[in-house]
Amino acid sequence: MSIEKQSLEAHVDLCAERYMHMADRIERLENDIGKRMDTLEGMLKEIKDGFAKKEESALKTMFAVGLSAITALLGISGGLLWYIIIHQ
Repeated sequence: MSIEKQSLEAHVDLCAERYMHMADRIERLENDIGKRMDTLEGMLKEIKDGFAKKEESALKTMFAVGLSAITALLGISGGLLWYIIIHQ
């Protein structure tokens, strides 16, 4: 027969020790989860920032392409107008 079954004091002491170990493990687990959440939050922020930079870069590229197209059309129009004026 175990000492825990024979003595209420021994049972209480063992339960207190078990509870203390369990509380320590829960605390370590909470700390680990907190660290992982912080890491995850940082990673999500990096992803968000990366998307924002890519979006900004894409908008700049689209603006540059549009401006180049307008400039080219104006140049062609001016050249055609000049050709028409000279050859009349």
